[in-house]
Amino acid sequence: MTRIGGFLITYNRPQIVVETILSLEAQTQPLEVIWIIDNSSNYNTKESVLSLHNPKIRYFNVGYNAGPAGAAKIGLNLCIKENLDWIYWGDDNDPPVFQDSFERLLGEVSKETDRCSIGIVGTVGHFFDNKRGVINKTSLDLLLGNGLLEVDSVAGNMTMMVNKRVLEAGIYPDPTLFFGFEELDFCLKVKRKGFGIYVDKVQFRELKNYFNKTGANRSFYNKKTLNSLPREYYTVRNLLFIASKYGFKEMKVRLIIKCMVKSLFGFKYGFKYGVENAKYLLMGLFHFLMNKKGGTMTLKNGL
Repeated sequence: MTRIGGFLITYNRPQIVVETILSLEAQTQPLEVIWIIDNSSNYNTKESVLSLHNPKIRYFNVGYNAGPAGAAKIGLNLCIKENLDWIYWGDDNDPPVFQDSFERLLGEVSKETDRCSIGIVGTVGHFFDNKRGVINKTSLDLLLGNGLLEVDSVAGNMTMMVNKRVLEAGIYPDPTLFFGFEELDFCLKVKRKGFGIYVDKVQFRELKNYFNKTGANRSFYNKKTLNSLPREYYTVRNLLFIASKYGFKEMKVRLIIKCMVKSLFGFKYGFKYGVENAKYLLMGLFHFLMNKKGGTMTLKNGL
């Protein structure tokens, strides 16, 4: 019998993580084990989740903010010790949209004749352009019909489920990335080890309708709020580290040029915005060149 469990990464959101636990428990195929990986600086989350008196819940306090990347590595490591076959990688505020997501995903896996090669399944996934360093959205024509579609990566918060064989092969997230593209990096490692990454075409189509995704083309630059600009730092830095790690030379050159252009382009929205935008973009580039990793930049909205 297939055993499924998972973990939730949380950071100072005790009530939200409880709501997500309750949502997971409403799944038609609920998790057997739910690890709470707590990056918080206090024990409010511990009190909230243990007040549920749910024997499935396991709690782990990291002791510091390890970011999503560090917490995910801890969560996967704890889950594999539970002898689980499939492990759900989740955030505290993004449970699966559909109550039968787990059941449907594993149902599609069971239909595959070569299911031993499947390393990851999810509900939404895309393709990675390792020359430009961008995620190319999956076109609707690839989602026709039923079954699974092979992709390069499962999108964040889209019901990523990891097979135990991936972890047994020694593949884990890179905690030094801290925030941003840790899932992409993990998926690239999974594919390089010969495992397949798949999404359920039917659920993907349903989620497109649910979120009213039009498939509009990506613009070169979208104005951010000032509070969200520190995220640009991690975007630049981590994509450059990924390009360097996997030998994507053209991607690295393009990203550096793009970073420089974007740092100037931000002044289109005013001097204050331009200075802040350039600061975070260029700091990301500088820290890449200095090989500085980890949680080096505080995110104003937390994690």
